[in-house]
Amino acid sequence: MKQVTDHKSNSYHSVKDMCEHYGIKPYVYQKRRKAGWSKMDALTTPVATYMRKKKEVYDHKGNSYPSVPAMCEAYNIAEGTYYNRKRAGASTEEALTTGIAHKRQKVHDHLGNWYKSINAMCKHYGITTSAYCSRKDAGYPLEECLTRPIKSRLKRVTDHKGNTYPTLKEMCKAHNISYSTYRDRRKEGKTMEEALSPKEKVNIPYEQPKGAVTDHLGQTFQTFGEMCRHYEVLPETCLNRLRRGKPLEEALTPSRANKPVVDHLGNEYPSIMALCNHYGINYHAYIRQKARGYSIEEILTRQRIYTGLDGETFKSMKEMAKRYGIGYSTLKRARATLSPSDFLDYLRHPERGFGPSCVKDHEGNQFKTLEDMLKHYGITHSAYAQRLRKLNWSLEKTLTTPLNKRTTVIKDHLGNVYANVEELVDTYGITKSAYWDRLKAGWSLEKTLTTPIQGTNK
Repeated sequence: MKQVTDHKSNSYHSVKDMCEHYGIKPYVYQKRRKAGWSKMDALTTPVATYMRKKKEVYDHKGNSYPSVPAMCEAYNIAEGTYYNRKRAGASTEEALTTGIAHKRQKVHDHLGNWYKSINAMCKHYGITTSAYCSRKDAGYPLEECLTRPIKSRLKRVTDHKGNTYPTLKEMCKAHNISYSTYRDRRKEGKTMEEALSPKEKVNIPYEQPKGAVTDHLGQTFQTFGEMCRHYEVLPETCLNRLRRGKPLEEALTPSRANKPVVDHLGNEYPSIMALCNHYGINYHAYIRQKARGYSIEEILTRQRIYTGLDGETFKSMKEMAKRYGIGYSTLKRARATLSPSDFLDYLRHPERGFGPSCVKDHEGNQFKTLEDMLKHYGITHSAYAQRLRKLNWSLEKTLTTPLNKRTTVIKDHLGNVYANVEELVDTYGITKSAYWDRLKAGWSLEKTLTTPIQGTNK
């Protein structure tokens, strides 16, 4: 068996025996050798316990504390609350002295008994919080606010059978109809019994007939589809009407869009749809303008021109939307809700958005969402909420104050500053593990950085 020797040439059966003789752990010896220590230093240097020095902290008054938890305990706030406020940009005084917004205050009744909250006191006396608050706002004394019982609502609705209910909705629910249906029926002049009777849904299993058919006037057609084409009704529409229980005459009645129509020049068209297709206008736009009182000549001859940026004109909103890269429905909604000047400003900056979801900063600049504004100013959502709601900062101070980022300054024994430990050890040509092992072993910073790493003796 191969034996090992120490710096004095004493032989041992193994490294473990040699380390036991010198009173150190084998892994400590191996780490020291890997870090470049000599055999004598690795065996004879006692193991030093490396402890970080705790720095004292000071409050806004100059009082010193051994640690941040001790300072927070002195001001009766949680350590997490303190750090959250500091990260949000608060000063030490604001972080320590600002009250907790959500902390409930204790209340007492007229007998002097204390409760954790108003809700707990109201629950003890069997009343609701809303009743207590309304009585207090009305000027009632505290005893009457708590001890006066709440009057229960009397049953005040009676149906046609004499049954009473607390509300109309409860009565409608008992008769299996909706409240809106009951209200509409009563407006139509129906009795309570008629209004409360459930409407029977008619769904006749009507199938499309095959072969010859006869209409309500006695005319015979070879097929069902031929009869529907004669009356300008889609076969599916006619079948759906018949299945709902409508008579054949009503089922064959053409819809408004399929009735013949005449334009201002006297030309006749089989339907409004054919008229709109001939003049190149939208059917729904025609119906809306007709309902607003426009004449057929005004609807058909008026040419709409949409003006964009720099006086550029478009024949349609779709063309404008395609030109500016905005969705047609979004552009249409923006033009309907914004003023002309705001609409042009939206065309210049569509990324800012519009509507109630948009937010503005202290300078009046508009952003599409709150996240976009916070990203522009480089702050987090938690810092924004902390500053506005709990620290009561103004909007300008909330947005413009930068976040306090935790930065650790790394210096060598000469005072040179490095961005991180990796850059420091790369500069001195040692490994990161060797750097930390040497410091934990009690080496000075200069010796840790300047001692080169030696190869392990086999």
